[in-house]
Amino acid sequence: MPHLLFVNYPILMLSIVGLAGAAALAGLQQNPAPAAKGGGLDAAAKKKIETLAEDWFKARPASAFEDWDDKAREKLLERAKAIELPEGARKDVIQILWKAARKHGDRLDATKPWISSFGKASYSVANAPTADAPKMGLLVGLHGGGEGAGDKSEAQGTWSPALSKHKLIGVFPQGIHLVHDTWNTIEGERFILNIIEAAKRTYDIDPDRVFFAGFSMGGTGSWFMAGRHPYLTAGAMPFHGVFFANPSSIDPHPTQIHHGFVPNVRHVPLYYTTGSVDDHCPPYTYLFAEKLLNDLRKKHPGDYEINFRCVEGLAHAFPPGEPQAGMQWILDRKRKTFPKGLTWENARDITFVATGNRIMVHSFYWLGCENPSDAMQVEAEIKGQNVSLEIKRHELKGFTVYLSSELIDVTKEVTLTVNGEEKFKGVLPPSFSAVLESMSDRYDRNMVFDRRIDF
Repeated sequence: MPHLLFVNYPILMLSIVGLAGAAALAGLQQNPAPAAKGGGLDAAAKKKIETLAEDWFKARPASAFEDWDDKAREKLLERAKAIELPEGARKDVIQILWKAARKHGDRLDATKPWISSFGKASYSVANAPTADAPKMGLLVGLHGGGEGAGDKSEAQGTWSPALSKHKLIGVFPQGIHLVHDTWNTIEGERFILNIIEAAKRTYDIDPDRVFFAGFSMGGTGSWFMAGRHPYLTAGAMPFHGVFFANPSSIDPHPTQIHHGFVPNVRHVPLYYTTGSVDDHCPPYTYLFAEKLLNDLRKKHPGDYEINFRCVEGLAHAFPPGEPQAGMQWILDRKRKTFPKGLTWENARDITFVATGNRIMVHSFYWLGCENPSDAMQVEAEIKGQNVSLEIKRHELKGFTVYLSSELIDVTKEVTLTVNGEEKFKGVLPPSFSAVLESMSDRYDRNMVFDRRIDF
């Protein structure tokens, strides 16, 4: 079993509601700084980028069940770094890349399950449009269950009623292997990521409106995805789940919960409940997590907008009025795509029988890390033209800072400081490889950057 590193805090056995200010309700983005003006792409540059875009997305794995061929990726990246990006060309390049990206890979079709190395990956789809729907979002509904139990129809029945009102497509996966915490397994995580990519590819959905929701094991999986992949997430409803913990997830006095999840939801609204007498998914780890969140709110005022309740006397069931109230609270929100403050705690060694390679999180909003270590911690802030990183449990190399006009004034000098030491100072030129990598890593046409600092 892999070594687990946990964080110790006392438990607060109370019903708790964490709410941020009204300004956060709309998920407002920062006003972008001035973008540098330029002449855009000429015909030769456009052709070169179109050719590379086609080659890149042909080589990129067709699904999240597969991994890149590292050598092929490196050769393509060398070609990308040799392409000079003119000022003012970012929008045109995004359109070229996204057009190529959508040609290759799995698409949503509930009549045709995906066949992966892990087994058959089937799912149902609700409220699907008949054409591209760039204003529609996505809700991934995760069923509950456990060893040998669980069906996607449970999740579809719970979450489908809200889809039309909130302009969402619903996708409800069937666990490939029905085990305890199905969605936290290697194949469960890859399945959910593939659904998100396929929805973007098939319907060109709004990438700023992706939600996770579930009850019981589905709640555990929803917290897992929001904590592992917050940069994809507009919000989550992880009702009545648990965290991995020591001594166990059902022990009334946990001393530790798994690292790499709770600190990462700094910009992800969450709405969920647990019950004080829930004997299927006891409330102890959720209460423990709320103590962590309270401490994080003190450190980062205004962030960590969590609406959580432990309902006295409630067993393993939704409380009255739920999940309807939760859906109303969360489903019209948008992802905070360009936050200027980040908290990243990496989880690499996650306890499960190895059925394949665990997805490695290389990109976290505007940060990249080539080979992130387990339990790595990064605090990152942008104030004006100054970018500062505080890195723990990782050597100070192998990182990329991605930037754009949403984060800085790209016409002016920027300074990068890492653990108190200045690493870079100057005006950043536009970078085609930054646009390509930031789009490809998340399969995302909105969270795209055109400047980079590598160290």
